[in-house]
Amino acid sequence: MVKENLNLIKRGTLNNFSHLQIPRKIWNLFLEKKIDPSTFKIYVELFDRIKISATNNWFDENENIYIKYSYEELKKLLRAKSNGAISSSLKLLKDLNLIIQIKGFNTSSIFYLVNILDNTTKKSTSVLQNFSEQSSKKLETNNNYFNNNNSNKIMEQATYNFFEKIFKEFSVNFTIRNQKSIIKLLKTQNLEEVKNYLLDTFAKINSNSKIKNPSGVFSKIIESGKKEISPSSKVIQTKIYLKNQNLTMNILDKEKKEQDILDNYFSKLSSNDQNNLLLKAFKLAKKEMENAPYKIIEITSKKVHKYILLKELYSNKFDDRIYK
Repeated sequence: MVKENLNLIKRGTLNNFSHLQIPRKIWNLFLEKKIDPSTFKIYVELFDRIKISATNNWFDENENIYIKYSYEELKKLLRAKSNGAISSSLKLLKDLNLIIQIKGFNTSSIFYLVNILDNTTKKSTSVLQNFSEQSSKKLETNNNYFNNNNSNKIMEQATYNFFEKIFKEFSVNFTIRNQKSIIKLLKTQNLEEVKNYLLDTFAKINSNSKIKNPSGVFSKIIESGKKEISPSSKVIQTKIYLKNQNLTMNILDKEKKEQDILDNYFSKLSSNDQNNLLLKAFKLAKKEMENAPYKIIEITSKKVHKYILLKELYSNKFDDRIYK
């Protein structure tokens, strides 16, 4: 009989323990001394963090889970004194085809874990290398957005919330890739214009029954910024265009007439009032397109926001439609 005063693990306390899970293959590699203790510890930490990544919806466009870790975090975690020790361990894991690393610029690295639990989906070295190179190119453009806070947001919070809601309506994950596409679009368009572009693009994709992976095609299209979906959908687009051609022409004609009227009102304003209105239009455009080049903001303020403000001044002359 065990002494009652000993503090032993009981049936009801087992689930209260915080513990690390270790794949059997990794444990065997460690026992066989094919990986050293530091390499073993790094893999175990990566494997443990993948659960957090899944909880935070850190998936790429192919539903692969990714992990973010900086060298400083790994050094602190393993009490290592230099980056060299971390680099050596990561290189060994990559040589063993256990992980894929995509390095950021002065930021956290992105890690993928190879599925060693499924023997039917083993990857060759060349396939893994190709995947790593492709992923590096995708992240290269905006890797300055990654930070050491392990955040899956690379844009201002209000903008993120605005577009995340739209993507949820599409049942499409608002991945890092899709966020980059939105940031790129916002350099030349305002929020409403990008929103309308997304709605229009997804609607066209959804109307094409030949597209088997709508979310994947959608991500690819918005990444390129194109409005044309694919050759197979040209017939559908042509029918939509012909059906709405008269309506479209009527709307454009009406907008042109109203714009001419607003230009006439603008010309009758004093020079001081004109300058004040243009300044206000510029500030409005800058607020909506803060990441865009100065020249784009200036042009947009004169082509779009100027008429929005003029219409507000003379709202009794027009309908409630805002110029886009």
